Amino acid sequence: MDWEEITLGNGNVNQGHFYLPKGTTLFPLDSWGGNNKTKMGAQFSVTFPGTGETTKTDIDGKKRLLRETRGESKRFIAHHKLKPGDKVFIHKKGERDFLVSKRPPESPTFEAWAEDFDNQIKKALSTSEEERKKQLQKATGKSEKTTVTTTVFKRNPYVVAEALIRANGICERCKSNAPFERKSDGTPYLEVHHKQPLSENGQDTVTNAIALCPNCHRELHFGKNA
Repeated sequence: MDWEEITLGNGNVNQGHFYLPKGTTLFPLDSWGGNNKTKMGAQFSVTFPGTGETTKTDIDGKKRLLRETRGESKRFIAHHKLKPGDKVFIHKKGERDFLVSKRPPESPTFEAWAEDFDNQIKKALSTSEEERKKQLQKATGKSEKTTVTTTVFKRNPYVVAEALIRANGICERCKSNAPFERKSDGTPYLEVHHKQPLSENGQDTVTNAIALCPNCHRELHFGKNA
């Protein structure tokens, strides 16, 4: 996740600081320092919209707070008239670039997330074998969660049912048998596709629907001639 939610307490409002959530992985590991300035970690930038201030800080690892932002945090709290129980959000904008906000970030659409991930894959494919190995060695194996939004069309289940019955277990494009049977009811697994997409004003009708095996369905969406 590329942001953290913090609920303000009385001490936060009065003293002008934010206690970071336990176990947070939002910040660079080398930015966690000791409990005094002789043991500072590597610094990163924090911006406070509303006051327009940007400052550099590390993290006091013992107290779990941003060491150098007390004044900026206090002015941010005052500017937005925040009180105990209100929430602030720290957004990760870059590896060492963070932003404090009174609102959570907008979730990217699923389509935007998928496009961004596809671009990351293309970048990874274009790197040298040495670089790929280096990146894999740095990886922890743990996957972070993120939240995305998506828009779906309410489809007519009778259109889907009629297309599946018409296909009778045979892909209507390549004419092959369905590749497997559904675990839920043992019926042949085919996917119903709209010839003219609903997003392009296609009709949710039997004549605009076709039952496909997964290979044909993916090819129509992502193939060279899609």
